[in-house]
Amino acid sequence: MRFVSHARNFEDVLLWRALKDVTAGFYVDTGPMRTAGFSITQAFYDAGWRGINLEPDPSLARVLRRDRTHDLNLPFAAGPADGQTKFDVGNDVSHSPVSETIVEFERSGPIRARSATRTLAAIWADYIPMGQDVHFLKVDARGQEGSVLASNDWERNRPWIVVVETSPALAPEDLRSEWEPILTEAGYGFVYGDGLNRFYLASEKAELAARLRHPPNMFDDFVTQAQFHAQEAAELLSIRAGLADQRAQAAEQALLAIRSSRTTRRLLRLAGVIERARTRYKASWIRRLGKTLTRPVRKRWKRRRKEEPAKIEYDAGFTVLHLRDFDLHFANGPLLDRRGIGRIAREQFRYLSRLAATERSDGAEIGPSHRRMIRFHSTLHWCQSPLEPGTVVMVHDVTPLLFPDLYPQDVIDEWNQRYRLIAQQAEHIVTISHSSAQAISDMLGIPLDRISVVHNGVSPIAVEPNSTITIPERPYVVYVGADDHNKNIRVVLEALRFPDAAGVDLVLVGDSPSMAKRIEAHGLAGRAHWLGALDDGDLGYVLSRAKALVFPSLYEGFGLPPLEAALLGIPSICSDAPAMNELIEAGALFCDPHSPHAWARALRHVAFDGPPLGVDSLRETVTEKFSWPNSIDQLVTVLDRFAKA
Repeated sequence: MRFVSHARNFEDVLLWRALKDVTAGFYVDTGPMRTAGFSITQAFYDAGWRGINLEPDPSLARVLRRDRTHDLNLPFAAGPADGQTKFDVGNDVSHSPVSETIVEFERSGPIRARSATRTLAAIWADYIPMGQDVHFLKVDARGQEGSVLASNDWERNRPWIVVVETSPALAPEDLRSEWEPILTEAGYGFVYGDGLNRFYLASEKAELAARLRHPPNMFDDFVTQAQFHAQEAAELLSIRAGLADQRAQAAEQALLAIRSSRTTRRLLRLAGVIERARTRYKASWIRRLGKTLTRPVRKRWKRRRKEEPAKIEYDAGFTVLHLRDFDLHFANGPLLDRRGIGRIAREQFRYLSRLAATERSDGAEIGPSHRRMIRFHSTLHWCQSPLEPGTVVMVHDVTPLLFPDLYPQDVIDEWNQRYRLIAQQAEHIVTISHSSAQAISDMLGIPLDRISVVHNGVSPIAVEPNSTITIPERPYVVYVGADDHNKNIRVVLEALRFPDAAGVDLVLVGDSPSMAKRIEAHGLAGRAHWLGALDDGDLGYVLSRAKALVFPSLYEGFGLPPLEAALLGIPSICSDAPAMNELIEAGALFCDPHSPHAWARALRHVAFDGPPLGVDSLRETVTEKFSWPNSIDQLVTVLDRFAKA
């Protein structure tokens, strides 16, 4: 996989060249937000490293807390002593503590603010565990390099590499002579300068000097973050264009086949003959005589139909199910959906129909015709606005609104306009987890007292013992799902490149042709195997022989695959995120969804150390708590309470 540089002068490329053999490394950055959109540590964070960021500007510190949830983000600056200092807010490159000389030189109207300062020695003592290596220290002090560097105990605290940003353009003279002796006397030697930064290497790590000798170049195999995002966008557009072209070709071929079909021509001629015969019959004496002779029979049949109403009725896109205390008009549209929401809708309809038939056969009193009618939509996506009174809508999740950067703008617009309006028109909302209920309330403006939680049911996956699907010989894990951004399969592919995951293969199941390109882009041919879409029997065969299921989603309203895997006795590795960490308490490993190294360690654990504790307990929980009869009982209870309200 090509390295993605997030630094404006490619400092991270040089550091990666020197430190790429380090897994789960550690950094300290005294200027993480100096220039918007650039970071010397972002690539390392994405690779599973962690560290400390010092950011005194409150607005920029909030950005760090949002984006670097696994770093330690400290709201103060590095300084010569523990105390207070002034800094500039509002200037892209000068919000750190600075000398008055440089402030006057740079001043373009920023706002002065005050911040706490801590010495490097104090930061080491209070926040860095004993024995923790610091692989690089970035110092960006805007003229106070000497006082910041002097505040460290260099005999005790020895980062492998020190990167000091010192641009002569920011000061009337080069101040390097004031601070460089601090490093050289502490046993650090100068190894590289790029015009903006100077790199110093600890004497005990002299073997890394050769890697820092040359500037970033083509042999480092890197791209800028702008290039990377452009490539991703181009790849997505190419995939969409290819799919659109395939659909257009298929439609054109189908149309040509229909037009040229001999059967079609014969059917059209036959249709004309039938229509002419129907016209003649309607005007004939034979039809009038037939109606006269059958009138007594037809009257008796009508009376019988009034006495014995049909079990299932239809109402303009709804199927009517007569339950004990209310009439449920179940929307038919979602039953045609081929996605997961369609599968859930079909299971709900099947069990609700069975319940209606059972109550009728038990002699339950249906009640008067004017009793409460409820219109139930099992998903938001098939609803048409405006909704009629007495409508309950099921909203599975609001993932696009939680992660707007991961979805096309037209999807976000549809959620903010059409789906938001439908949800607000509904008299009640049903969703599938408590975390999803909170998200719906926050993102769609629905009060929590109008939202009820009904967990999905989980059906066992059939296993075809004689499946012809080829599975890897090495231990493997399985991913089931699409190549959507929020599914986050990238973190598992990156994890496979870590030494901890050596000897573990990945099998991907799902109708996403882009998976093959992802495997190639990550250099994982032979270790990652895309099988495409499988029927249930083949999926059960592949999953039942796996070491674990991987479920790396950034967010899920429910998270069905880990529960389905549990019914087969297969553990899961899940993102430590809703709703997985709400529904699963045992029988799974949880990982930071942004840490490939954490996933690599988990892959090794399930492949070679055995499954996590509690797999049998999770299977029992799924069987008892997440069965479809239980789910339907919960749903009917909610609907009954709504009908009586």
